[in-house]
Amino acid sequence: MLTSAEKILVIDQDEAARELLMYETLQPAGYTVAAVETAASALEMLGEFPPDLLITDLQSSGFSGKDLISAFKAQGVTAPVIVLVEDGNEQSALDAFRLGAVDYLTKPLREAEVVAAVDRAMESVRLRRESEAMAGKLQLANSSLEKRVRELTTLIGVAKSITNLNNVEALFNRLVSAGLYVTNADVGWLLLLDDRTGELRYETSQNLPEDLPKNFMPQRGQKWDAGVSAMVMLSGQPLALQGPRLEKFLVGRFAKASLVVPIMVKEQPVGTLVMARKDDAPFGDRDKTMLAAVSDYASAAVVNIRLFQALETRAEKLELLNQEIIAGEKGRDEMLLRLGEILDKPIKRSLQGIEALSQGEVGALSDDQTAALNSVWEHLGLASELVDTLKAGTSDIIQGA
Repeated sequence: MLTSAEKILVIDQDEAARELLMYETLQPAGYTVAAVETAASALEMLGEFPPDLLITDLQSSGFSGKDLISAFKAQGVTAPVIVLVEDGNEQSALDAFRLGAVDYLTKPLREAEVVAAVDRAMESVRLRRESEAMAGKLQLANSSLEKRVRELTTLIGVAKSITNLNNVEALFNRLVSAGLYVTNADVGWLLLLDDRTGELRYETSQNLPEDLPKNFMPQRGQKWDAGVSAMVMLSGQPLALQGPRLEKFLVGRFAKASLVVPIMVKEQPVGTLVMARKDDAPFGDRDKTMLAAVSDYASAAVVNIRLFQALETRAEKLELLNQEIIAGEKGRDEMLLRLGEILDKPIKRSLQGIEALSQGEVGALSDDQTAALNSVWEHLGLASELVDTLKAGTSDIIQGA
């Protein structure tokens, strides 16, 4: 299939041959043709007329045909060459083949042979172009595939890291790094909502300019001049801005394009991921999709952090309650020990008095009095044993504590 870009340069000092090739054969066939007499003129035309095919007479003045082929190669011209030779001088055409000519025609020229030779040569040009175009597309596809693989690898790495809550700041830094990579942004930061105040607070950033005013240089947990993020928190939808629309926001001080996506938990925005570019190249749909994927991992990280914090708080409360129980049990044991010591002395004194009465130290006792004393002795004895057991048990517990 012909295109207007297919140009043929004819070099022949024979005017009749030039006219035959140009006006009677090639132009009617749809090619764009330029014709010159000498090789020197042909070399001068390269800048304004880069040929797709060269047709040259081997006797053109100034250069031999073979020298012309070498000269064109030296100029970086890769167009195929068809040489013209006088009938019976085919040996010179063979010499030209050694230098890279693709075909030859004998004079006097015949239109059908010219068209056939040119079509063959141009077909090879078209095939080469298609091959180069296909190679370019393949290279572009490979480059795109490699980038997507790296993006997926980045996201997988983020997915693995969101379960590690030992260093939350490092986790948030990884999320921002992933956002920068998948969107080709220059600057990025992450903000989270303070549930108590309803304000967005700074968590981490990468590549913020060092020349920002001091009141804009954030510390972790500090209230942030949200700007675009505040709009995204209200809508719950990603927002891309570029050019003059950014100038009234903080990000407009150092960037010409920005992309903000919400971090959603249970369909409620709890923060934002912000990416910015120093040039005015806008963020596209793919950038939104990839940053939204990073935002999903940020959402999972926020949920994990909240669960972890809730578990820590519950564990602290349980530990406090356990300490209170232990303290209460220790106080109870100490009280029981003191009570045992208080009861021990009067019980033992009572037993001693009963023993004296039973032995007749204060006079003889009747049978009823003896029976009553024995009953009292028995009950006081049991009470004494219980007091001794209580004292021994509580003393062991207190010493073991």
